[in-house]
This record gives sequence, structure tokens and C-alpha cells, in this order.
Amino acid sequence: MEKNLTIIKGALALVNYPFTTLPEDVLDLMHRSYAPIAREGMGQLTKLFDAYCDITKTTVTYVGMSSPAFGRTVRGFLGALSDETFVEISSDLRKSYAREFVRLIHEMAKVVPLLPTFEGKEGWPKTNAKYWTTAKDKLDPQAVRFWNGWPVESLNGKTSYISFANLWISHGPEFTEKAYKALSQWTIKMRRPRCSEFSSFLNFVSERAEAWPAEAFQDPIQIKHLFLNFMVWYFNDQLAQNNDLAASTKSYAAFINVVNSAMLSGGTWAKPFVGTLPKPPITNVAGEDTNNKKNSKGEVF
Repeated sequence: MEKNLTIIKGALALVNYPFTTLPEDVLDLMHRSYAPIAREGMGQLTKLFDAYCDITKTTVTYVGMSSPAFGRTVRGFLGALSDETFVEISSDLRKSYAREFVRLIHEMAKVVPLLPTFEGKEGWPKTNAKYWTTAKDKLDPQAVRFWNGWPVESLNGKTSYISFANLWISHGPEFTEKAYKALSQWTIKMRRPRCSEFSSFLNFVSERAEAWPAEAFQDPIQIKHLFLNFMVWYFNDQLAQNNDLAASTKSYAAFINVVNSAMLSGGTWAKPFVGTLPKPPITNVAGEDTNNKKNSKGEVF
């Protein structure tokens, strides 16, 4: 199967995604029920189900889980695990996800009356493949694009996933797609692009969308104020985590270089009127004094 036909490009692609569709009471029940039976490597199971409900435009409610409609939703999700069109993971892992989801449903049935459960082959992906085949004809294309993930690739072929999902929700698809395109066109030219701080910045912006809407990125004055605010937040966060400030300063400088090269130089975001984006000066210190952290006892290592 061609990779571009896969909706979710592997379990790692889900790391930066929030839950988008399942209501809080349903998620709470799922996570409470799953905690006693959870197996290693199954941490993204409920996120996969959330993605399935989003792309199929399925509404799930706590009361509705007792209905036959929820049973059909579960069958569709199990069927989606029958091939790689939904998520690009191994066949064995897809079968493991299906078994775990059936175990989860059985556990939830202890709390929710009439919750449909599946025994034996009724819970196998292949048995339910026809439900996924039907659902695929009605997928929401915007939701499919959202769950396609936000990978950027380096010159040496290494793939990293950037936290654009939250930005999509807070600032909209058009703004997000432009920023993603600019970043991915830059990383493909670099052997070792430094993008971890970029994800932190995107999360910072998405959590403060009212203060920093998409329009702020086209305003030379606003964008400088935005990066001043982020710089203050970033270093306060580094202090709170007891991270070495010399190393954090170098990382922040690398992040600013990414922004200058990928976003500002090509005009995706506005440049400040005077000077460059703010960043603290880098202080060179002896190797033994860098990358220091404190443990829970206050000891430096």
C-alpha cells in the first residue's frame, strides 16, 4: 500500500495531538477502566479511537454508549485496524490494539449497562473490515488532513513530528499549512535541524490564541512582542525544571535561527522593523559546568 493513502503515519505521529472528539466523561471512563488492564505499548489506543471518531464524523456520548449505534462505531474502529489505511503500524501491533480495545470495552461494560461487547472472532479486525470499508467512503477530508500528522524530514532522512495540531485548532488550517510548509522546506536542507523548541513555541501560541492571533504574525511590532513574551516564558520554564541555563540559552538561540531562516526570510511571518528577534547572549562556560540538572534531593549532576 502507498504511504500517502495512510491516514495516521504511525503511533509516533500521535504524540503531539490533543483529544478532539470524545467528550470528557467518556474519556474519563475509558482511562479509569483501562488503567487496571493497560499493557505496555498501548498508550495511544484511546487517541486512535478519538481520531477514528473525528474522521468518520461520529458523535459519542456517555448515554449513547449503550446503543447499537456505538456497537457499530466500535466495529468500524476494529475494522480500521485490519489494514494500513487507518494507521501505519505492523499487522501484529494492529491486532494487539484490537485485542486491547475489546478488553477495554469489556471493562467499561461493568459500569455502562447494555454496552455492546465482543467475544472471540467478533472482536477481530478482519471480521469487522467491512464496516471500515463502508466508513471510508464518507470520511471528513479536513479531519483526515488534520490526522495525517506534521512530519518534517532532515537532509539525512530523519523524521521529526512537530506540534502543529494544536495550532490548527487555535489558528486555523490556512495559517497552519503555510507555517508547516515553510518549516518542512527548510528542514529538508539541514542535516540536523533543531526543532524541539519550535514545538514548544507552537503550543505557547495556541494556548494564547486571543493574545496572539494569526494577524500578529504579519505585524512587525506584534511579532517582536510575541517573541519577547515567549522568551520570558521559556526561561522561566527552564528554571522551574532546574535545567542548565547555559545549555538552554544555546537551545533558544538555535530555535531563533530556525525561525529566522524558515519563517522570516521567506516572508511567511513578518520581520521586526528594527533588529532581529530577541535572544539572550550565549555565555561560553567550561564543559563541566554545562548541562547540569538537579535531582529530587537538590544534588547537581
